[in-house]
Amino acid sequence: MIVKMKKATMLCLHSDKESALDKLRDLGVMHVELENRVESDDIASIEQVVAKIDRAAALLSARVVKDSSQKQGNLSGLEICNEAIEIVETDVALKKVLDELVRDRDRLAPWGEFSQDLVADLRAKDVHVYLCAATKEDIAKLPEHVSIHDIHEEGGEHYFLLISHDEMDEQMLPLANIPEGVSLSELNSSIAGYESKIMKNEARLDDLVHYIGTLEEYQKEIHEELEFTTNRDGMIDAGTVVHMTGYVPAPAVDELTQSAKDNGWGILVVEPASDDAVPTYVKVPKMFSASKPIFDFIGISPGYNEVDISSTFLVFFTIFFGMIIGDGGYGAIFLGLSLFAMTKATTAAAKRTVNLFTILSVATVGWGFLTGNFFGVVNSAEALAAGNFQWPAIMGGVEWFKNDQHIQLLCFMIAIVHLSIAHGWKLILQINTLKAVGEIGWLGLIWGAFFVIAEMVVKMPILPMADAGMYLIGPGLLLMLLFSVDWTDIGDILNFPFGALGGFVDLLSYIRLFAVGLSGYYVAVSFNQLGYGMFEAFPGGMVVGVLVIVFGHMLNIALCAMGVLVHGIRLNTLEFSGHLDLEWAGFVFAPFKKLINK
Repeated sequence: MIVKMKKATMLCLHSDKESALDKLRDLGVMHVELENRVESDDIASIEQVVAKIDRAAALLSARVVKDSSQKQGNLSGLEICNEAIEIVETDVALKKVLDELVRDRDRLAPWGEFSQDLVADLRAKDVHVYLCAATKEDIAKLPEHVSIHDIHEEGGEHYFLLISHDEMDEQMLPLANIPEGVSLSELNSSIAGYESKIMKNEARLDDLVHYIGTLEEYQKEIHEELEFTTNRDGMIDAGTVVHMTGYVPAPAVDELTQSAKDNGWGILVVEPASDDAVPTYVKVPKMFSASKPIFDFIGISPGYNEVDISSTFLVFFTIFFGMIIGDGGYGAIFLGLSLFAMTKATTAAAKRTVNLFTILSVATVGWGFLTGNFFGVVNSAEALAAGNFQWPAIMGGVEWFKNDQHIQLLCFMIAIVHLSIAHGWKLILQINTLKAVGEIGWLGLIWGAFFVIAEMVVKMPILPMADAGMYLIGPGLLLMLLFSVDWTDIGDILNFPFGALGGFVDLLSYIRLFAVGLSGYYVAVSFNQLGYGMFEAFPGGMVVGVLVIVFGHMLNIALCAMGVLVHGIRLNTLEFSGHLDLEWAGFVFAPFKKLINK
């Protein structure tokens, strides 16, 4: 349910604005709408700290350590932040120098350990030694009076000493590019020193990860300070009085009004205007609260004047998830992980996420029992006759669901129910207008299309009459044309044929549930067969075969999960939402409130 909002303007004395804001924040019911965002020195200073603390928190939270327990020590959040940033910046400088040292070592390594001072001494005694690198063909082109001594050969490149009693033109020689004034042992010693420093820094960062709780509390504190300062400096100044505007849920208006009376503020509460940017406050019934993590993940919200589809979204997304993953074995793995996570979840958000995955896991296991598909193994008469592996009878599936034609029909049955809910919903919202008749036309079109698809695509006619669907499509199009089209808008008129065709295409698009689920099944089957083939193919084949099967199923789970993100969410946010005219144009209600409890 989308909670009704009121637009509220709060006024107070200029001298009281900080205390008024503090009390308003304690109240935590107003989504502040800043009319003029001021770039003050205070805000700029806090934003720099926010950027720094956010960077430190991201750096530490991304690190994986064996012992993930959190510690509370003498370090403050600011100290943790500063030390983490300093270590990272120091590491960047150290690694830059280390990279240069490694490059120098790689250039010097073919020559081994030698003294460059000795080379200089020999040249002073008219024994000119040059360190060169060239191919065998290029070496053959060198003057005959010089002495050549091979040092190392790698990839066709020869590293050699060229010795001459006469000084030679260095530009005519293939001189090797080596670092000057340093030996290989010195470089190795320097590299070891820098690597040791970097390892110590990395170990210290791992230690700081244990204080992530303190850092996150400090992060919330700084963000809270930034929001307070931004709202304070953004209040409209009218001499001795300042004011600010925001949006308050209708049920909280009395609480705000009473607080205004108690603190001597002026308060004006009105209905939002049609052109106001009103935030959306979705209050989901407890039994459907598991849908919230989905919307948080994809980052969308219905507009204030749109409808809340949380319950419908959760129901159909659960069905889509089970059919797309399609494998009861995978569902059992998900369920086991969800039950384990349930024992670790402490926050309300974490518990909602775990509840969502538990529901989705149960749906996947249920679909596996219906189709008899567990880890790509399906009981069949042919497999039984061949003596192949079979699941127990209870996992053998229901015959109706083991027929591809039936699953295709089921996809379109889900589609017609889903899209009918959308147009039925619109019909109810427009019940007192002629547009409601247009929604009846839409229902006629999609139901007619459903009967035609069942007969022509699935080859399983629902009605006895061959052309029964056409008797619904024609009248449906007529009602849509008369009552859904805005005849004052030429664009709407020209778009009508495409919209009607789109309704037919949207119905067809639900076949993706069958196609993606089937592809996941065949990927599992292929890896099973590949693994089985290795069992007796060569010594150790059993181990290799098991590894191939495990890897294959892990890969398949990842691909199926991507399928859910692409197709399961799409059918709700595009096909269903499009028929409901839901544009997801809203932004979430975010009240000005305390982020931490002191």
